[in-house]
Amino acid sequence: MAQVLKKHPVNWQGGMKVSKEHFIATEDFLMDQIRDRTLLSTESFGLLPAIDDTSSNLEYHLETDTAGFSVLLTTCRAITPNGLRVEVIDLAEPLVGHCDMLKDALYNIYIGVNMAERTPFGAPDPEEEPPRLPFVRPGYRISITHESASPGLGASSFVQIGQAHILEGQVKQVDSYIPPCFNINASKQLKNMFLKALERLARIEQNTITLVRNAERIFLEKSADETLAYNVYDFAKNVLNFLANNLDDFRLISPTKSPIYYTIFFVKFARLLRTFFAALQDVERGKTVEYIFKFAANIEAPNQIADLLTSLTKTTYHHHEMYQHLQVVERFLQIWDKIFHDLSQHDFVGPVKTIST
Repeated sequence: MAQVLKKHPVNWQGGMKVSKEHFIATEDFLMDQIRDRTLLSTESFGLLPAIDDTSSNLEYHLETDTAGFSVLLTTCRAITPNGLRVEVIDLAEPLVGHCDMLKDALYNIYIGVNMAERTPFGAPDPEEEPPRLPFVRPGYRISITHESASPGLGASSFVQIGQAHILEGQVKQVDSYIPPCFNINASKQLKNMFLKALERLARIEQNTITLVRNAERIFLEKSADETLAYNVYDFAKNVLNFLANNLDDFRLISPTKSPIYYTIFFVKFARLLRTFFAALQDVERGKTVEYIFKFAANIEAPNQIADLLTSLTKTTYHHHEMYQHLQVVERFLQIWDKIFHDLSQHDFVGPVKTIST
């Protein structure tokens, strides 16, 4: 699906001489449409990856006037929720959408596809009579709505590509907003988050290995609270097993999959941690949770760490609002990267010492 569509509908016109090439071109176009739809789901639509490393899959800018503001779009590669392809690459003029208001609020920016609007294009065959442009492309339309509204009728033919924020008459693009993406590779922000997450997970894995070794030594030396040492050891082993069973899939497959699979990995990770603590006996649970959570006390309160685990395990994924989920994941990674790092720096399991930061 990352490939640019090279097969287009035939520009049928009265009086044209029909040949088998026209039917072959129509069949090729339909096959491309079928391929797109076979890869489509409620969590795999939106921006498509750029054609190559030197190009972009989305470029637009905002302009204001006395009546409102306009969106001028020059590049967009995407697929709508109902499977219509957006290929705005070689238009002669920017695609323009206008919003007739400057009320302070957030506004969603959509691009829609109208297959009934046929725009002829292409190089005419000089030997064909009557002369005609050989192909047609669908019509594209920019729609700008208040954040609480939808783009209107045929909403499944639209896909959100951005947000604009109006504050005190000034219009700015919301840079933090991540549009729905077909996969991780379709967004620089998502790719950066993914690479950063891999770095954190690699550190967590290495620090957890160190933690297991430290706990095993404690059993031999009997130099600390053995029950607490065992719980921390068991906790670390569970985390190592989870990473051993899931990290390679996450690393190799996630970039080419919908962002929901990125989110699912961390939902599973959070559930592992939450259920481990929940399964401990009451006295042991309190002691173990207090010991582990205090290693992140300087960035998050223990009760907030527990709430974060619960929140992540109850995630309901919304493809248009993925940034909210990713913020929770980022916080989760930051906290547990810190916890495992500081746990691994201790030569024993016992009363918590003051940790330098």
